Amino acid sequence: WPADSAPLTSLRDTSPAGRVSGALQARLGLQPMAMAAKASNRAASRLILRRLAEGISVGLTCDGPRGPVRVVKFAALDWARVSARPVILFAAASRGHIRLANWDRMILPLPFTRGRAIWRQWHAELPRRADAAQVEALRLELAEALDTITRDAWDGLR
Repeated sequence: WPADSAPLTSLRDTSPAGRVSGALQARLGLQPMAMAAKASNRAASRLILRRLAEGISVGLTCDGPRGPVRVVKFAALDWARVSARPVILFAAASRGHIRLANWDRMILPLPFTRGRAIWRQWHAELPRRADAAQVEALRLELAEALDTITRDAWDGLR
């Protein structure tokens, strides 16, 4: 995350794996925020929107925390629409890595391997109020943009 940008809060699950992930994120300079699975979506959204209003950026995976893999959920899109904050896409790839046997087959880069990380702003018109068809079209457009940046990250290693 660019050092001259707003502080970055990352969202994490409250599971044991999420706590480990949060500790690692904190060591990397992020401000991880636990999202309780038992909290209502409305309460979680209020918390996220409050952080965005404070000028803090929020990092999350659009298909998580439990998938299905590469299916964009509506929450990130809704938060971006309501807050009028830009959406920055991120993708990373590495030649040498371990692929986990979890739901999203996450990769862990090996030390001293070659890798590539890409940040790119998603330039889509995000109306504050939108009907269901508009939101679905935006969700599919965001999914395609994420697929494109992911392909670009992996193609850059060749």
